[in-house]
Amino acid sequence: MANLALFDFDGTISNTDTYTSFIFYSIPKKKLILGFLRIFPHLMLYKLRLLSRHGIREYILRHGYKGLSKNYLYEKGESYSKYFIPKTIKEKALEKILWHKDQGDKVVVVSASYDFYLSKWCKDNGIDLIATKIHFENDTATGQYDGEDCYGVYKVAEIKKHYDLKSFSKVYAYGDTYEDYDMLVLADYQFLNWKEVKL
Repeated sequence: MANLALFDFDGTISNTDTYTSFIFYSIPKKKLILGFLRIFPHLMLYKLRLLSRHGIREYILRHGYKGLSKNYLYEKGESYSKYFIPKTIKEKALEKILWHKDQGDKVVVVSASYDFYLSKWCKDNGIDLIATKIHFENDTATGQYDGEDCYGVYKVAEIKKHYDLKSFSKVYAYGDTYEDYDMLVLADYQFLNWKEVKL
């Protein structure tokens, strides 16, 4: 049987926070400024660690992306993937992904970042993707998630929904923060910041 290799993206495969830079890349300037003014108090709470990363992401989604068209977001995602993502990829991450693929393993990126830009990069590299999606009505973003923000325990739920873990010989998982712990616990081989650990 093949193995399953699960990779977080931001900070694990990439050397930067692509989620934040995509916000500035994809949200129109006027909407970005207005949205920033609306969520500024929540940003302060986040900086003071009184609001979770998940919490601030919900405010950004509601005030930044609501009303934008599906076509616009996926076009921005494709260009971001083409021109920006390749510059962020860690060499050691790409080497490990290629190593798994050479072994015949199923490789999956499991990320809280948006599928707008990760889908093209994963497709181009022959990698499956589980990522955060947002909800659209009449091809217009509602400011809500389509499902859950793909972090923590929700990563685990999505992995189990898409894959039968018992059908794989071994499971590998790679992450870089506490938000990846739940995913790492699923694995036979757990790597945090590229060092093998046992959680």
